[in-house]
Parts: sequence; structure tokens; C-alpha cells
Amino acid sequence: MFNKVILIGRLTKDANTSYTSNSNTQMTKFTLAVNRMNDKADFIPIVCFGKTAELTANLTKGQLIAIEGRLQIDNVRGANGWKTYVSVVANRIVFLTPKSDKLDQMLGEEIDFDEDDLPF
Repeated sequence: MFNKVILIGRLTKDANTSYTSNSNTQMTKFTLAVNRMNDKADFIPIVCFGKTAELTANLTKGQLIAIEGRLQIDNVRGANGWKTYVSVVANRIVFLTPKSDKLDQMLGEEIDFDEDDLPF
């Protein structure tokens, strides 16, 4: 059997870190907005444990990341019957937004150029 998920998207809000109650393991949760066709997006809950949780603890809204992990589906019985929760447990993270993104720094700045300088 094979259960592997690879996603690239942006955080919808800052990551939230906590610790598991039974083993006191660090756990970080966040939601990743992943674009799909027709200008729509899927909002996918991501959870990280241990070292991966440490690496993602300081992620902030809007950061672009790639994650590799596995799909996890939990069925929970509540007062109103069964509920199904789907999330991705990440075991590998690639940070795609540089720490000092030059593009963000340049936004809003006016750049003066002469059309004769263009190569085309």
C-alpha cells in the first residue's frame, strides 16, 4: 500500500504549536491553501510532529512551502453521530519563500527605466 501526498501552497494564518498530552511531543498545525484550476483553492489542514514541528513552528501567514507527507483520515464519534476529519501529516518541508524576499521589499517602490534600455 502507498499513501503519499505532495503539496505546494501558502499558509492561511500563522502556525500554531502545542504539545501532545500523552508523550509531550511538539506538534505544529496550520492550514495550507493550494490552488487548483478555475481560480479555486483547497484549504488543507497540515499537522507536524517532532523535528518537523520544530522547523515549522515559526511559519507565518502567506509563506509559500512545499510539504511531503501522508493523508490521515480520522472518524470520531460525537453527540451528533460520526464525523470524518481529513488532514495531512507532514514529514518533510521545503521553504519556498526566502527569509528576506527581495520582491516583497521592492513592492511599492517606483523603478525608473528608459525603454531604450530594454533588450527587445
